[in-house]
Amino acid sequence: MKNLILDAVENFFTDTLSFESKVSDELNTGGIHVAKISLQLDEEKENFYLEVSDALVIEVAKVLLFEDDPQDDTKGDLVNELANLIVGNYKTMIDQSGKYQSSQLGTPEYLGYFRHLFDEKFDDRYCFEVQKEPFVLSVQKIESKEPLLVD
Repeated sequence: MKNLILDAVENFFTDTLSFESKVSDELNTGGIHVAKISLQLDEEKENFYLEVSDALVIEVAKVLLFEDDPQDDTKGDLVNELANLIVGNYKTMIDQSGKYQSSQLGTPEYLGYFRHLFDEKFDDRYCFEVQKEPFVLSVQKIESKEPLLVD
């Protein structure tokens, strides 16, 4: 699954936006925007947290919205859209693998802007440098027998 996550991030930033992107060991960042999105694969549920620097959100806004100085609500919407596109791409690759019989992607939720890295217990954490800015995708496995409710 790790390779599929790495591919999903690479597909979006490099192939879609033509941004420079590489895996990084660094977690250093100033302020970050955080969004969460859930993915259910059969009975397994995972929460994905995207931690995006403010500077990277602005770079994405320049490319996708042709906007140099997006408002805070626009930044939140963009981070949600990043979650949707990246984790949605991951879901599509998993669906194509045939490993699971069912999959459901939840609705992204913007959690806010934080002055430091998001402090949660994660099962996996993937760090990237995109346009020389930090981007972190963290995965938290959830014990759940309940189906994910999708709006």
